[in-house]
Amino acid sequence: MKLSLFVSGWAGFAPLFPGLAGDFLLPFVRHDEADIEAAVAQAARSGQETALVGWSSGAHILLKRCQPLFPSFAKVLLLAPFTRFTDHVPESELDALAAGLARAPAAALRGFYRRCGIVRNMPAPGAEAVAGLIEGLDYLATSRALVESLPGNVVLAHGEFDRIVPAAASRELARTGRARLAVVPGGHYFTPEQVHELLA
Repeated sequence: MKLSLFVSGWAGFAPLFPGLAGDFLLPFVRHDEADIEAAVAQAARSGQETALVGWSSGAHILLKRCQPLFPSFAKVLLLAPFTRFTDHVPESELDALAAGLARAPAAALRGFYRRCGIVRNMPAPGAEAVAGLIEGLDYLATSRALVESLPGNVVLAHGEFDRIVPAAASRELARTGRARLAVVPGGHYFTPEQVHELLA
């Protein structure tokens, strides 16, 4: 199945996902909600033989802004999704991460990546990207997606040992509508190989 769009998560820079085809959207640093919604709408017009993928915060934005477009895709793959981040992570942790980014961004991101289960290709973003990431933490403190019913072409995939957002977040979403739940070995991060397997 052809991957049309990959909407990454917070600090989910492209080097973390080598080899993925399709357009790569990076929230907070390069694309805001409106950019993502417009890109998804454009992709939806290309026909039903394509897949839409969102990871973590990217999956959240898709749930928040793009649910009506989901039936336009052959498959919508939401990796480690959530409706409200602070239902699972205390706001104090977001504040501490923001303070760490302001003080020592490389070290703060390394700690985050390790908690995600990322052990290679760790990016070292510049000052402009760090500013966007701090704004992204503010967004995550308040943003909420309202989900009533997900169609049957949606797959909710979650790592069994996710240390960022527990798999319970996907289990809760799976109760809405006909979405399929896939709890897989691993943590918050999905390798490109796992993404391809889930799209097959």
